[in-house]
Amino acid sequence: MAKDSVLVDGVTASLADTLETIFGPAEEDTLIKAVTASNPTTINASYQMNIVPVSGDITKPEIPRKIVIRLDADPGADVVNHVIPKGGTLRISTSAADSISFRVTGRILTP
Repeated sequence: MAKDSVLVDGVTASLADTLETIFGPAEEDTLIKAVTASNPTTINASYQMNIVPVSGDITKPEIPRKIVIRLDADPGADVVNHVIPKGGTLRISTSAADSISFRVTGRILTP
């Protein structure tokens, strides 16, 4: 039985309002089990999260825009139980650089 592992730990966006890859390309289909978006700063910030297939076609974000108030966190529930397809990536964009820190756990789905 496959077990959960940390896919992303403590990653922040280096630029504001720019889609950046935080995981991938995935070696196999990967199920997202948990997400935490923490804002340890003194400003409110927002984020969006996209799962992008290997084709690179960016469609509507799985988390379109979520505000995380200062010194708080968001559980990223809208992306939990989604699958990052083999060769795909997980990307984020934040309203302020180095503001929201992401932790993502997941499980490799074996064929």
